[in-house]
Amino acid sequence: MNVLILGATGKTGVHVVKEVLAMGHEVYALSRHPERLSISDSRLHLIKGDTEKPDDVNQAVSLVDEVISVINNPRISDNPWAKVIGQPFMIRDSIRNVVSAMEAHGKKRIIVMSTFGAGESFHDLSWWLRIMINKSNLKVAFDDHTGQEEVLKESSLDWTVVRCVQLSDTNEMTNLIISLDNYPKAATKISRKHVAKFLVQQLVSTDYIRKLPTISSRG
Repeated sequence: MNVLILGATGKTGVHVVKEVLAMGHEVYALSRHPERLSISDSRLHLIKGDTEKPDDVNQAVSLVDEVISVINNPRISDNPWAKVIGQPFMIRDSIRNVVSAMEAHGKKRIIVMSTFGAGESFHDLSWWLRIMINKSNLKVAFDDHTGQEEVLKESSLDWTVVRCVQLSDTNEMTNLIISLDNYPKAATKISRKHVAKFLVQQLVSTDYIRKLPTISSRG
């Protein structure tokens, strides 16, 4: 299987690349700065390009069977009021390019990372977090993830949107909680490594096609 990974050079994307390679698949990583991916493997193919440019995305999609996106819209620091690095709807516009390319090439399966709090799940957040999001630059990323979800829902693709709670850099991978419509109630954190493993598992699973599971873990 040939798998396109978007956001491969990010903190979560690196784990996704490793998981897909461990399954024996060919990995194609589209990035503006592919040299930042410090993984060497004969099955890893680096493609220099921009997900916001339709031609770059179309070329990459033509080479693969399935797509995993862990694109994020980061700020210059973790401060909620820190400046957003990308354009306001960078994720949404990138996924729109991917959807168009996949439909044009007859490709169906896409798995994307989103966030708990996007779309209708915003109302499942605590009241104080909802206020924080609405009053800070966190809102840009939440609105962007909501945008990508809307694009996918309107597509003909076999999509899975994986909503994640707060990400941690630990290697903790126990007690996974998979919630649909916030049942069972999600915990507050999950490791990037655990997220990557769940995303990659969806390549061979049909359990969550056209569904939006929230994943978290409890130690």
